[in-house]
Amino acid sequence: LKMAADKTLDLYSQGATIMPIGSVLQVKSVPLTGRVALNANADTGAGVDVGLNVAITPKSSTSKFLITVNIGAAGIGSASSWGAILSRDGSKIGFGDDFANYSSGVMFRGSGVGHADYNHTSGGGSGQYLDTISGVVGTSRTYILGFGTEGGALRINSDYAQYNGSATFVHSTTISTMTIAEIQG
Repeated sequence: LKMAADKTLDLYSQGATIMPIGSVLQVKSVPLTGRVALNANADTGAGVDVGLNVAITPKSSTSKFLITVNIGAAGIGSASSWGAILSRDGSKIGFGDDFANYSSGVMFRGSGVGHADYNHTSGGGSGQYLDTISGVVGTSRTYILGFGTEGGALRINSDYAQYNGSATFVHSTTISTMTIAEIQG
């Protein structure tokens, strides 16, 4: 852009400060393609880190961060409920209100739907949360999606038994993802 007296406005050096509200400043994503097995009977803390974590450094002091997660998972057993816990730098975010003795700090939850041979379990989940805590330009923050179980086991990206068979879809693997978009606020 040309300005009076032939001064050129360098848009690149202005960076995020001139972007309109709602502009996407950056996107970071991590896929989890391997099979993960866990049994973490706890509902405190940020859950078990299975590798769905994204570090992002804010480009603007007024940013918001849109977190989107999709999980392929299966749980089974007499206590097959599981929960996904979203945290920012170790603090839980994106969860419902506390109620009675319910587990708190859970973004979403699921349970296994069993089958006699444990290979036909189903589950998974997805969630989205807008973190309105902007942070400091140039200072990295890390979002983690951790997991906990009621008592049974949880299998991420595979059937419960992690059977080495070949039946169509019964013995298949999935992908789980976590994506963060920084949005100008």
